Amino acid sequence: MKQLYADVNALVTTVTKSGPVQQSLNELQSDAGSEPLRLLRMISTRWNAAFLVMRRVAMLSQQIPVACAMHGKRQNVDFDVLPHVVSMLAAVFESTQRLQADGATIQHCYLEIKNLIAALNSNTSPLRDEARMLAGLIEQRFAYFYKVGTGFDPVYLTACALEPDNFIYLTDTERRTAKSIIMKEVR
Repeated sequence: MKQLYADVNALVTTVTKSGPVQQSLNELQSDAGSEPLRLLRMISTRWNAAFLVMRRVAMLSQQIPVACAMHGKRQNVDFDVLPHVVSMLAAVFESTQRLQADGATIQHCYLEIKNLIAALNSNTSPLRDEARMLAGLIEQRFAYFYKVGTGFDPVYLTACALEPDNFIYLTDTERRTAKSIIMKEVR
């Protein structure tokens, strides 16, 4: 997923810095009968930027390769895999939004995390292994916050998906203990 993230970021930079490619992309969208959409740029201070950028690139997956090829611009984005990644990140994005809503209780947080982990673990796309790894990271991160007694910031859900190397891993015993606590709290 990290490589796809880097490839999408490189593609966005290529297209947005090339006026002719951007113009061709706009024309291809107009020819298809849709209002031209601009590619979004990665903004490191916005927690949802990567998801929004990847979703926009996926929406334009038919036109972007054509526009790049018209101007000899190379792109490495795997457009067959991108929709699966966007779908996985959409679940995380939606959970994050629900958890940031006013009035989200601790009970609601437990239930949302449990449902998100179950959804990721039941993923049947070609990225099912990545989805399960993401579920494990989210579970571990949530368990860590529970263990140390600090609040769980829902923004960490998206960060788990995009920067898995930055997270603290629990021992198997700590993970099982935290998981059992989460399951009890949801009942």
